Amino acid sequence: MNKSFIISACMALSLFSSCRTTKNAASIADIEGEWNITSINNQPLSIEKGATQPFIGFDTEAGRIYGNSGCNRIMSSLDLKAKPGEITFKQMASTMMAGPGMETEKEVLAALSQAKTYRKSGKDEIVLYDGNKKAVVGLEKRCYPMTTDELQGEWTVVKVFGEPLPETAGEKPFIAFDFTEKKINGYSGCNRFMGKLNINEGEKVSISIPPVAATRMACPNMEVENNILSALSGVKTFGKLKNKRVALFTAGGAQVLELTQK
Repeated sequence: MNKSFIISACMALSLFSSCRTTKNAASIADIEGEWNITSINNQPLSIEKGATQPFIGFDTEAGRIYGNSGCNRIMSSLDLKAKPGEITFKQMASTMMAGPGMETEKEVLAALSQAKTYRKSGKDEIVLYDGNKKAVVGLEKRCYPMTTDELQGEWTVVKVFGEPLPETAGEKPFIAFDFTEKKINGYSGCNRFMGKLNINEGEKVSISIPPVAATRMACPNMEVENNILSALSGVKTFGKLKNKRVALFTAGGAQVLELTQK
């Protein structure tokens, strides 16, 4: 075979590999925000019923890592001076609660402890690799920022604490946000409710909902209503999901409600 042809082919292959590497390279700015943990060791992550969707957040301004590993909240420091594409989860601290998601939590923490580098793998997706360049954690963008103007109006409740609402023949539970009057009202599956809507216009907009007033009808199944009202009491932040729905989160980042525009 012609020697010059072999050299040219090798150079072309090297150039192709270099372009692909550059395209998938990631900087610390690329990991800013919150990411759902969707796979461990190239296998889809299975989430137990009642467990929290594991996620990890990177605060590139404060230099911190935070999130939830399935049952407990996790936190660590983010080395802002690390080379682009390099990361470690050293001295990861965690709360000590017991509950659903403990098996998932063990997998998540073990995989994170092995992570050494990160790369983009697609639109809004990041993969963490170990020291042998083996994929150990797959991440997908958790949600996208939205304004109070975008949240204004009525939204149908489709999930509470991660569980889809059962289909019913009657009116579906909904929540209506009025940021002008700073009020909230809606239907929780049995009763109508109304209350105040507190807004914190800080660097990151947050909201809170004091205990609401509600009508006092009794229904055969009050579980959905109790869950919705309980979820509302813990809401602090919100964001737009990849499926164009809206999620409401607690201060700790647990997703408690999923809404679709009414």
